[in-house]
Amino acid sequence: MQFYPWQSGRYDVSPSLRPFGTDFGNGEWDRDYFPRDDEAFRAVAEKKRTLADGSLAYVGEFQLSDAVRESATAWVSRSSGQMGGSLDEMMANVAEDLAIVSTDVDRDWISYLHLCSPSHWAMADKIGTSFFETHLPVPGIERVNAAATGLVRAMVQGGPKVRFVWTVESDNDFNHHPSRPAGRNFAEVGDFWVRWERQVTVGLPDVKAALFLVRVGFCSRQEVLGDAGLRNSLVAALESMSPASRSYKGLGGGTFDQLMKLLL
Repeated sequence: MQFYPWQSGRYDVSPSLRPFGTDFGNGEWDRDYFPRDDEAFRAVAEKKRTLADGSLAYVGEFQLSDAVRESATAWVSRSSGQMGGSLDEMMANVAEDLAIVSTDVDRDWISYLHLCSPSHWAMADKIGTSFFETHLPVPGIERVNAAATGLVRAMVQGGPKVRFVWTVESDNDFNHHPSRPAGRNFAEVGDFWVRWERQVTVGLPDVKAALFLVRVGFCSRQEVLGDAGLRNSLVAALESMSPASRSYKGLGGGTFDQLMKLLL
């Protein structure tokens, strides 16, 4: 399973939601919430090592009601084909990470996180925060956050949607917890991977909540450089980033120049 979300040639943080099941060239995997391609097995193996370590918290909850927990557990069981087990147990057996967004009359908050493939942020910093608060650090997110209430309502009440985000890393590790070295020394490594996230939202309207599934994958330097269209669009998208966005993505200053030398 592979995606190329930079192909527009522009770096963009807008939601760009598409109906789940949209054909991106991956056949039945585009219609599967928990696709089990070869990379999924590597992701699950790394997830189990991460959870076994125990030195950092990767799973947490905040004001998670029994009704929401039961609804989410039933959905994950049906959709992943796992017959029974707790939500924690089932999420340990799939490549995807999971956030649950709970809502009340006038607020929303992340009530559950099973996060083993973080992209330089920690579960402890996000659990209990609102959609608005969660995305505050992202440069250029102001217009999206202005519509946060409507977006959360659509997540809960609307049909399943999919979107993508991407960045460039100098390794293909899934776990980029902020306590670990950033590792973006492209000159030293002499390599890069485009790290993408497939983000799927699924509403649980009966319990006024939504699921947010995140699957991480990678596109290698060899694949990018082997296709002129992929290479040219990645160069254009990187060059379109604002200085603030480059800094946020860990690509500021000389790091950006190191990366571009590997592309040009």
